[in-house]
Amino acid sequence: MNEITLRTVQFDSPSGKPIVADIRSIAGGSKKPIVLVLHGFKGFKDWGFFPFVSTELVKRGAISISINFSLNGYVVGSDKVENPEDFARNTISLEIEEVILTVSKILDSSFSEFSNRDGNVFLLGHSRGGGVALISAAKDRKRIQKTVVWNSIGTFERFTERQKKIWRETGTFQVENSRTHQTLGMNIDFLNDIESHSDEFSLLAAAKELDSSLLIIHGEQDMTVPVREAKKLAEQAGNIQLQIIPSTGHTFGITHPFEQTSAALNIALDYTCTFFGL
Repeated sequence: MNEITLRTVQFDSPSGKPIVADIRSIAGGSKKPIVLVLHGFKGFKDWGFFPFVSTELVKRGAISISINFSLNGYVVGSDKVENPEDFARNTISLEIEEVILTVSKILDSSFSEFSNRDGNVFLLGHSRGGGVALISAAKDRKRIQKTVVWNSIGTFERFTERQKKIWRETGTFQVENSRTHQTLGMNIDFLNDIESHSDEFSLLAAAKELDSSLLIIHGEQDMTVPVREAKKLAEQAGNIQLQIIPSTGHTFGITHPFEQTSAALNIALDYTCTFFGL
């Protein structure tokens, strides 16, 4: 096998901050599909299993592109939020827009690695990134052929009425990153965004729209996003595939920094690659 190359690129987002992307590929050979990998809430492209997964996708016959959403607050080379003011102003609308923008970059061969694509674009999203993948794929079905979500949320409405009341009164909602022990704020724009787009952002409706082009993979013991959310998504259409991996949780037993793969992660990868035809 030829050597896998990794190139980090940046391109403009409507946010005013760049989308940072890692493109992994192998030169030559047959035409290949592109898999766009999306991190979740408080996540980033270099967290835990993402570099490993992105590399494995290439070994199995894809070109992978793993992005940092422009307002995730991370900078290249750091594994904590360095720009909390960016994190605070992020919205779901922006992340969806950035996915569709990245797909456009892929299809117009903005970067040399994409010139060897076979025309197929697939999405792989984890946790909240799974929700963003669902909406993006449903909006852009002509250009996105297949979607896989790992431990995806089943709804963006994850806040109690009391939390929303305090959020509106103070203008911010605080969350803790248990890994870095940072307290991070989310502006009221985030809440306004998901409430004003409640129908458009329905993950149940998106799953129904995607039907057979969607694979849902979920850890049976996920304590962050209960497996019932995956089952509810899968119930929306008769041809949605659902794979529940027993005895594992939200990150398939992987922590950051990454040390080694796990049996559960390998199973998730195998299901994913089979679905993508790799």
